Amino acid sequence: MRRALALALVAALLVACDGGNENRATPSMTATVAATESVSATREPTRTPAPTATRPPVFRDQQVVVFELATREFTPLLPPHTDEEGLYFAYRFLPQFTPDGEHVWVAERSSGTAHRYNLTGEVTDSLRGFVIDETESGALAYMDTTSEGWVPTVRDGNEVYALPEVGNRGLIGIAPDGSKVAYWTDGPGEAVTVEVMEVATREVLARAEEVGLCQCDGGRDFEWSPSGRFLVYSDVHSPLDNLDDPEAGMFALDTVTGARTFFAPRGWGSAVSWISEDEHILGQQGNRLVELDLVTGEVVREIGTIPPGGYVRSAGRTAAIVDLEGDPLGPRTRSVSISSGTIGSDQLGELRPIPVGDAVLSTLELDGSTYFLNPLLDERFPFSGDIRVAPDARHFAVSEGTSVRIYAIESRRPVEIAVYEDAELHQWGITPIAVEWNTQGTHLLISVGFGL
Repeated sequence: MRRALALALVAALLVACDGGNENRATPSMTATVAATESVSATREPTRTPAPTATRPPVFRDQQVVVFELATREFTPLLPPHTDEEGLYFAYRFLPQFTPDGEHVWVAERSSGTAHRYNLTGEVTDSLRGFVIDETESGALAYMDTTSEGWVPTVRDGNEVYALPEVGNRGLIGIAPDGSKVAYWTDGPGEAVTVEVMEVATREVLARAEEVGLCQCDGGRDFEWSPSGRFLVYSDVHSPLDNLDDPEAGMFALDTVTGARTFFAPRGWGSAVSWISEDEHILGQQGNRLVELDLVTGEVVREIGTIPPGGYVRSAGRTAAIVDLEGDPLGPRTRSVSISSGTIGSDQLGELRPIPVGDAVLSTLELDGSTYFLNPLLDERFPFSGDIRVAPDARHFAVSEGTSVRIYAIESRRPVEIAVYEDAELHQWGITPIAVEWNTQGTHLLISVGFGL
């Protein structure tokens, strides 16, 4: 299921967590392909020096690169720029694959347009506006940069719908079929109102009032159920010092009945776990991890028990139950296969599941170190930075500082197959390189210098 589109608007440029560019010289950037070799998961791999590939064109410190797994080649998408404003670098305005995995949208701040590139670097479409995304049905959502201001807009086939009522604040999430959008409007104090609007009629189908927002980033991205009937959103304590707020948690808003259902406390994980197409979701009731039917509100089955003081991290088809008080040496975690309900063995440390199909993949925090756990590996793989796993679970990329290292699992060991580096990229305090695999797992998208 394609994740919901999140559009951050003018206000996002002003929040503290956004990055930006400085007027400075073009950084030195290289793309290298490393020779295949067997390495151990418990030590730093020995790397064979590789020849430096042609330096890609870059505008100041920003570039978008596509890595093809079959050829192990990097293709830069952006041509040289001379304009002083440059590309859009604000939080949430990142280049991203289209749902079919065959194109990449990139928005340019200087021209007020966005371009769609194919995987060989050719522009196949352009549009006036910022932050473009497509649903699996082919509907296109974007922020039209008109002369009178930014206007949220949806294009579905030959139909174009301008939605000025939505306003230019906060997040906007488009339903999987493109028929509805979710957004928030200003509310009293630190709270807002979440609304769902039908695109064609502009009718408000459902709303949730007095929703607390995370003040650091404007709130969690909206997420839709597979059919688009339910909208998932997060409600934080409101006001922020009201830790006993009974409304804080994860909710599913029914766009048919207008009812909202609490299904989990906050901090639920990186991805909501939809168990089936008939609106079943992984949830928490008291100390029980359950499969919940959002239509009827009934518990379909109990999957596991959450210890006192513990919590759950869910991601796709896997989850982790963390017990913070179960061992004097630190937290212990049990992995859970949501599809089968199988509870894994206890693991010392804190697991965070990775949403990759039915594979039980996770990262492990233990004694100040981070490891990648994969049943296809003989040993846990130590890393620092951010990790992204391909759909086949046999390839993964680690971004740290100014580099992206790409690995293949061969003979149950990780083998470094390619490296993308930018030794002079300015550090904003958090990793400035973002990576994303396409749905087929054939290409990796690398976004450099977007103020992440």
